[in-house]
Amino acid sequence: MEQLGSVIGGFTKNPARSKLRNRLPYLSVANVYANELRLGHIEYVGVRDTELAKLLLHRGDLLIVEGNGSKDQIGRVAVWDGSIDPCVHQNHLIKVRLIEPSMSNWVSRWLQSPLGRHQVERVASSTSGLYTLSVKKVGNLPVPLPPLAEQQRIVAEVERRLSVIEEMEKIVDANLQRASRLRQSILERAFSGRFIKSSVIDKSVSKIKETSPASRRHFLRALLSAEIVHQLHAEPTFGQIKHQKIFHLCEHIAEITDLDVRYHRDAAGPYDNRLIYANEAELKRQKWYESYSRKKVGHGYRALAKAGGHEKYLERYWPEKLETIRRLIRLMRHWDTERCEIFATAYAAWNDLLLWEKEVSDDAILQEVLYRWHDSKQRIPEARWRKALEWMRKEGFVPTGFGKPTAAASRP
Repeated sequence: MEQLGSVIGGFTKNPARSKLRNRLPYLSVANVYANELRLGHIEYVGVRDTELAKLLLHRGDLLIVEGNGSKDQIGRVAVWDGSIDPCVHQNHLIKVRLIEPSMSNWVSRWLQSPLGRHQVERVASSTSGLYTLSVKKVGNLPVPLPPLAEQQRIVAEVERRLSVIEEMEKIVDANLQRASRLRQSILERAFSGRFIKSSVIDKSVSKIKETSPASRRHFLRALLSAEIVHQLHAEPTFGQIKHQKIFHLCEHIAEITDLDVRYHRDAAGPYDNRLIYANEAELKRQKWYESYSRKKVGHGYRALAKAGGHEKYLERYWPEKLETIRRLIRLMRHWDTERCEIFATAYAAWNDLLLWEKEVSDDAILQEVLYRWHDSKQRIPEARWRKALEWMRKEGFVPTGFGKPTAAASRP
C-alpha cells in the first residue's frame, strides 16, 4: 500500500485542543463504515495550523478504521467524498492518499473482498487475541494492480451487481411481509369459523409475481442519470454532487414513480450514498458515459461509444414527463453546486412537511433545513434560503407531497 501513496495517521484527542481557536469538523470511527460514510453526527476539534497539511481530508482519500472490538469490523474502509470541506480525521482512522486518485474505488473494493479481508485480518491480529491496525501495518498491505482501465471496469461491474442485489433484497423483504400478512389472514379466518376461498390466495400470489424486478428499477434510475449526464457532461460546473441534486429534483418534480429512491439528511443531502455510483456503473456498462477524476477537483463525465443511446428508452418509459425533466436540466445547466443544493434541500424539506401532514410556512421549512438537517446547512445565510423559497413559488416549483420523506441522517 505504501508504494501507492501516503499512509497517514490522524490527530489525538486531548484537553489542550479545546483551547485552540481554529476549530474544524472531524471524522471518527463512528462516521466510517464498509463503503459508507455516516455524516449525520459531526463534531468539531481544535487544530493547529501546523497540523493542517497532515490532517486535512481530500476527496478520494481512503479512510480505514484502525481498531474495533469485533474482528469483522476491523479495517472497514470508505472513500471520502468531500461533502464536508474543510474536514480532518481522528487518529483511530488511518488515511491513505493514493498517487493516482482514480484508483481509490479499486483499492477500497479490494480491501472489502474476501481475499482483501484475509490480508487485513492477518496483519491486524496479535498474540493477545486483539485486532488492531497501524500506519505501518496498513502500509504493508498487499494490493493487486491490474491496468487502470481494468480496475475501473471491475469496480463498475461490482457496483452494478451490488445495486441489483440491494433492490432484490427489498423485493424479498416486501414479499415476506405480504406472505406473513396472508398467513395471519388465513389463521384468523380459519379459527373464526370462516373458510378462505382459493381466489384470495391466488390474488395474493399474483401480486407477488407482478412485483417489478430489481433490474428494471436499476435500469430506470440509470436512464434518468443518462439524460442528465447527456445534457450536462460538457459543463465545467457539473459533477457527482450536482448530478445527484438534479436527479432528486427531476424524480420529485416530474413525479417519476418507478425510481423509489430513499434520500437521507446527510451533509450532502438529500443524498443516497450508493445511487450515483450504481448509476455510473450502468452508464459505463451501456457504453453511454463514464466518470473520471478531474485534475483540479471533483469528477466529470465523458462520452463513450454509444453516448445518446439512452434516448430511445425515454419515449418508451416517460413520454409525458420528458418536458419537465429537460426543463429542470436546462434551468440548472450553469448553476454552481451550492445553488443546486439550496434548491434540492429546500424542496425536500418542504415536501417532507407535506408528507408528515404538518403546517407549511417559510419558518417551518427553514426550521427543518437549518436545525433538523445538518449543521453544514447553516453556512448558507437564512436570507438566501428565504429568497430561494420565494423564487420556487414564483416559478411554480411547489412540492406536492410526492414520494417518501427524507430519512434521518445516517447514524452509527
